[in-house]
Amino acid sequence: MKQLHHIKLFLVFLIIFVQLFTPIAQVTPIAQATDTIVDDAPPVDENKPYIPVTADNLNDMTAEAAILIDARTGRILYEKNPDKKLMPASTTKMMTCILGLENSNDDDIVNVDNRAVGVDGSAIYLNEGDQIKMSELLQATMLASGNDGATAVGYYVGQGSMENFVQMMNDKAKSIGAENTHFNNPHGLTDPNHYTTARDLAKIAAYGYKNPKFR
Repeated sequence: MKQLHHIKLFLVFLIIFVQLFTPIAQVTPIAQATDTIVDDAPPVDENKPYIPVTADNLNDMTAEAAILIDARTGRILYEKNPDKKLMPASTTKMMTCILGLENSNDDDIVNVDNRAVGVDGSAIYLNEGDQIKMSELLQATMLASGNDGATAVGYYVGQGSMENFVQMMNDKAKSIGAENTHFNNPHGLTDPNHYTTARDLAKIAAYGYKNPKFR
């Protein structure tokens, strides 16, 4: 069950990433990885078809920007406009989750701030005054991509100040080496001062995947 949970989380991030960087929706079979950066992931089922990554596949990519790296070494295997600044949308929540994990305890009780209620976009439908464990809040926020959940995490970790939390996001990005990233909110709703690059997102994701709770 734990292995299945890890796979579900990875697929969520993969789907969000594809939605962000692929302006033209296409229906294609999901590629089956032949290797994985998660040590305890199950082996590939050889009976299921997969799409091999070839030069021809990559030439047909419609995404504005993309990058493929070895998460352990940082080695770049493929890149396309890796430093083009684009809006990260809900991949922003990777950083929100990282800060939630690193600056709180699983059993911390979060009292939902009224400013987190009714945030536009996807939601986990929090109500003012709700009390929820940080571990459960992060899980719900990441799996459902809840903008209200991300906001609740931000106010809690930022000790009541979203400005403090956003500064923490940007400081963490710089420490990871995401030099072409600037966050302006915890959820990824459109903002001209909220942007990143494929290269920076890969660095943030690779950093997050070192944490088993993030995986």
